Amino acid sequence: MSLNDLINDLSALGGLPFYLATALTFLLLQEFGTFWRLTLGLVVCYVIISAVRSIFIRDRPKPVQYRTWWEKIDAGTAISMHSMRAMVLAIIFMDVFRNIWVSTTLIIIALIVAGTRMFMKKHYMADVIWGGGLGAAVGLSIVYFV
Repeated sequence: MSLNDLINDLSALGGLPFYLATALTFLLLQEFGTFWRLTLGLVVCYVIISAVRSIFIRDRPKPVQYRTWWEKIDAGTAISMHSMRAMVLAIIFMDVFRNIWVSTTLIIIALIVAGTRMFMKKHYMADVIWGGGLGAAVGLSIVYFV
């Protein structure tokens, strides 16, 4: 396994397939509260990302070609969705597991996801900071108000 393979695998922990698989696992386990929290978190993340990237968008460090509006939203950068999803997962899981070691590990994983996005030249540092910060705000809001 090369370093690039490892970086891609770690980055996937903030990806949509991993997030959806995690949410569906809680649904199958009949943990409906956690399932709905994760679902709400994902929807809120997409609303925020779509709104911000519709108004403020710039090319990624390694530019991506696009043809449609949605491809432009996906090809551009302003906030890291991977960092945002990873942080939402970490915060909601911290509430589910309520263990200091699990919580510390989850935050470290979220930070690693953010780092991989910069290493892969998908985002600038500001993008992953905003993604992580907004993800934490979304996650905390869901934990305390839902």
